[in-house]
Amino acid sequence: MDPLMHRMGAVVADVADRGVALFSAVWPRSMAKFEVERLAADGYAPGAECDVDFAIEFDDAAADAAIRAVRGAGFTLVDNAKVAKGRAGVRARVRLRAYDLSRAEARLGRALAPYGGSATVIGPSAPPATAAPRADGPAEHPVSAPPVSPIRADRLPSPSEGSVA
Repeated sequence: MDPLMHRMGAVVADVADRGVALFSAVWPRSMAKFEVERLAADGYAPGAECDVDFAIEFDDAAADAAIRAVRGAGFTLVDNAKVAKGRAGVRARVRLRAYDLSRAEARLGRALAPYGGSATVIGPSAPPATAAPRADGPAEHPVSAPPVSPIRADRLPSPSEGSVA
């Protein structure tokens, strides 16, 4: 009967994750929706699959068990420099939609909950694919900083020029 109870718990957790993810996908002010809109503005294609990084925190006394639980939930450890202090970075392949992003974060949070942990989305691990130069116009060039006029030593700078420090 114990394996059946374990399976039932997993089914209930999966249904709860789906409900939270569905709510995040349809709620206009959800953080997952804002994150996907921000990523789209940065050049990522919404709906495309990519590797997404998450920052996790957990009780440092249970570091080994927490990392095992995170790996068991389908996440890969990518930054283990501060595992002894209760922090790490993990990565998972996620479709860039509010539903999928919210579901992955809920799954990660549930894996960390017994160890006093939490998870935060950092974002995709690779920069967006760059667009090819347009054939009908000039290629875009990065904008350089405006030239700075030197401040003469024989007078005090005005407030618009900044301070000499």
